[in-house]
Amino acid sequence: MALVDVYGVLAGPALGFAFGYHLGAFIPVTALGLWYARKLGISLGQVASEGPPDPSPDDAEMAAQGS
Repeated sequence: MALVDVYGVLAGPALGFAFGYHLGAFIPVTALGLWYARKLGISLGQVASEGPPDPSPDDAEMAAQGS
């Protein structure tokens, strides 16, 4: 809330705007992502059960080199 002092607005309206702005950006993007996942036949259960990818030989080589 440091910018409240900089711009001279009240904390209540600034907080309300921040929540509204973040929800307004989060909900459509999340809904679009879920819609595309459904179109591709990917379920959240599949995503959750999928483990991390196996390291490729290139990854092992980079780790050995220290980069």
